Amino acid sequence: MKIFFPRLSVIEHELKIQDPLPLRRCYYIFDSATLLQFEWRSGIPKEFTFHRIDSKLLQSLTATTFLEDLKKRIKSTWKSLDDFLNRGIGFCAVKNDTEIVNWAISEWITNNKTEIGVETDEPYRRQGFASRVCAAFIEYCQKQNIPVGWHCSEHNEGSWKTAEKIGLTKNRNYVAVLRYYNEDQNLWENAWYYGLYLENPQKGLKYINTFLKRVTPEARHLAIRAQLLIPMGEYEKALDDLLQTVDLGLENPSRFRTNLMEAPIFEPLRSLDRFPQLLLKIKNTYPQ
Repeated sequence: MKIFFPRLSVIEHELKIQDPLPLRRCYYIFDSATLLQFEWRSGIPKEFTFHRIDSKLLQSLTATTFLEDLKKRIKSTWKSLDDFLNRGIGFCAVKNDTEIVNWAISEWITNNKTEIGVETDEPYRRQGFASRVCAAFIEYCQKQNIPVGWHCSEHNEGSWKTAEKIGLTKNRNYVAVLRYYNEDQNLWENAWYYGLYLENPQKGLKYINTFLKRVTPEARHLAIRAQLLIPMGEYEKALDDLLQTVDLGLENPSRFRTNLMEAPIFEPLRSLDRFPQLLLKIKNTYPQ
């Protein structure tokens, strides 16, 4: 099946939308004829249980920021929380019968089809909870003969690997166009997306230099620009940005130094005469 997209030039010129982001995305599907490949019930840690989300469960849970995030997520795609509880589908993992740690919910249901949305609280990620809760969700939908769709970004490896792990099949790749209302945010997103993800540093630099003329630079901004300058051979300029990054404040100095010493992107800088000065500056500015 061929999918056709309007060119970005059409979107920019005819719809008058400037500098949209062409997001590469994937679409996975699961229907009643597909076999669920993941046995989600085996090996669950004893303090965790999996439940269908309903009003009784929500009332029994301890109030947490993550629980409030779930309610906000539901309200963002449904008319109300009650509307979701009446018509939607959701499953979650609960720790010690009180604390919700993740969820898989229907973003919408129409014509007896649904799209799944998944989230796991930060302390419980990469422990298999997402696969289990999604499998529980899909198992229920399969019994009800409800096909499930799964959209994700092409670069979100954790998402599409989870989809494939539990038995969804890729239906297609496609491009979605995103444009932020906030001009500064849109410039920033274009800078890293074009420059780093699409590996077009020249275009990424165009966006980030325009962005930096409009805002007060932060450490993360200059760190990204340095990574865009390196592929273009502007090693000294990249080093200047990294030195300024130290002055502006590092969130994690140890990880920053490790990246400088080990990440392939920074390899060309390691032979520069001033590179030891950068390492010394980190050490002196952030003594352990």
